[in-house]
Amino acid sequence: MNAIYVLLFLGAFVPVAVITLLVLGSLIHLASLGKEALQAMSGAFKFTVDASPSRPAAQLGHPPKSVPAEISIQGDVAYAAA
Repeated sequence: MNAIYVLLFLGAFVPVAVITLLVLGSLIHLASLGKEALQAMSGAFKFTVDASPSRPAAQLGHPPKSVPAEISIQGDVAYAAA
C-alpha cells in the first residue's frame, strides 16, 4: 500500500516540478530579453540626444587622411571629363 502512495506522490510531484522549472526558465529568459530591449532603447535615445543640432556631429570611423594635391587635381579632371 505504501508503494502506491509513493507512486502517486511521484506521479504528482514530477510533472509539477518540471512545469515549475519551465516556468521559471521562461521568466528568467523574458527578464533578460526585457533588459536587452531597455538597453537598446536607452542607446537609441542617447544617440538621438547626442545628435542635437547645437552640438557638432560626432565623426564615425577614422579621421580623413590628407590627400596629395596631384590626386585631387586628377580627380577634378576626371570628374569634369565625365
